[in-house]
Amino acid sequence: MTILPWLFLTVFALFTTVYGAPFPIIARQTDSSGALKITFTNNAGGSYKAWITGLADGGTLVMVNSDNTWIYPQPNQAIPSTAAIPVDKGVIVPGYLQSARIFVAASDLNFTVGTSGLNEPSPGTTGDTDWGFVEFTSQPSKVWANIAYVDFVGLPLGLAAGSEAAQGAVSGAVDQICSTLKAQEAKDQTPWGSLCVPESGVKRVLSPTQGSGFDTYWDDYIEEVWKTYSTKPLNIDTQGNGKVSCQVSGDELTCNGGDNRGYPKPKSADVWGCHTRTFERRADDSAVHLAVIPRLCAAFHRGTLLIDGGDSQPVDQKLFYSDTSKAMNWYCKAVKEAESDGRGYCFPYDDVHLDGQETAGVVTSASTADGLTITIGGTKGTGGGSGGGGGGGQAASPGSTDTSGTTGTTGTTGVTGAADTTGNTATTATVGTAGTTGTLMEQDTPPDTTTSAPTTTSSPAAPQANEAKARRECPRTRRRRRRAVVAGRDGQSIPPVSV
Repeated sequence: MTILPWLFLTVFALFTTVYGAPFPIIARQTDSSGALKITFTNNAGGSYKAWITGLADGGTLVMVNSDNTWIYPQPNQAIPSTAAIPVDKGVIVPGYLQSARIFVAASDLNFTVGTSGLNEPSPGTTGDTDWGFVEFTSQPSKVWANIAYVDFVGLPLGLAAGSEAAQGAVSGAVDQICSTLKAQEAKDQTPWGSLCVPESGVKRVLSPTQGSGFDTYWDDYIEEVWKTYSTKPLNIDTQGNGKVSCQVSGDELTCNGGDNRGYPKPKSADVWGCHTRTFERRADDSAVHLAVIPRLCAAFHRGTLLIDGGDSQPVDQKLFYSDTSKAMNWYCKAVKEAESDGRGYCFPYDDVHLDGQETAGVVTSASTADGLTITIGGTKGTGGGSGGGGGGGQAASPGSTDTSGTTGTTGTTGVTGAADTTGNTATTATVGTAGTTGTLMEQDTPPDTTTSAPTTTSSPAAPQANEAKARRECPRTRRRRRRAVVAGRDGQSIPPVSV
């Protein structure tokens, strides 16, 4: 009898040595740490479904099953129908996610995984489907979520996490925005009204980055800005790296205070996208340069560079879109006016604002235990928000539609479409031979042409409890990570960005 305890311990030790600690392995397989409950409040009536995509820790592309488990999408294999989650039941995301999106639609949306990554629905080619999405990242110490209208405004969605909420667009936002844009088109003959799609029974309003006829829109404004700041300084508060003074000489704006290079005079396409030429980010850029880029491009979109006091950026949010006599992003102005609280992304770097004026539509919670609530259909009313928003949006110059879905040899491709250097916008996500890939989001790292398929067979790794990393990745840095996923870059490390 005295031999049995020793025999048991010996067998246990051998098992542990050969297989590793058995009980922790079992726990990792069934661990619900990081589980995030997603619930929906349906103010729109009718039946809706949701789909959740994102990156498990380690860069693994996943979707969430309606039975609260992971789906690991495989290239060239159909996404299971169980990825469609009935909103009246909600779902529990079984672990931490980064660069995640929650899509909500009144009818089925199409998701596929090709050799180049995840193909998501395109706002320009989904017909009369009523849909939209919100974004979130969850970490052990915090959850961040935000409303995004960088590509389009469709089904109004609001969200809440813990004690914080962003109401987003009002219930009649699409019609209200279209009315504003069509009225502006009548004044300046710019095709703002063409952004309302489809033409019969409008369901969405596209961003100018996905429209056509805007490829020279900023030209006159750029000339006036360059002329103005050739005779006086443009002062920019980097909000973390000091205040710098900038001035134009010839075709270049240069800044002091540790900025390592100048800003060439932009073209309209550069202003729309905020990631090329003037606003290009390079690996060797100084912290000052990286901070000036978003503030400069935000000032263009909001039309604040030529207003009284516009020589000191950023300006108070009450001055955003105030100078209606000159060029501005009228899409964003209309979107802000159709948001009940003026919060939600609508252009690259729309998260630039004075301290204490956060209007980006970002909500946070200290724990995944608080869950996330999505409101479908928006709130009643006619909006009235006027402040800036937040977020990123890589976009090439808007141009004519290219239904072939191919890109130029130096083009930029994305899961919602593709654009080559001629400004043609494709309706599918085909990878160009030397293009960069991703959603129409801010590109703030040097181009990467890797197009290998995403890793989809391994289980998520244990999350890293690094709140500082998660914070700086919300919301725009995580979009770069998302771009890596949909491009099939499999969690490639991307340098953090601060604005």
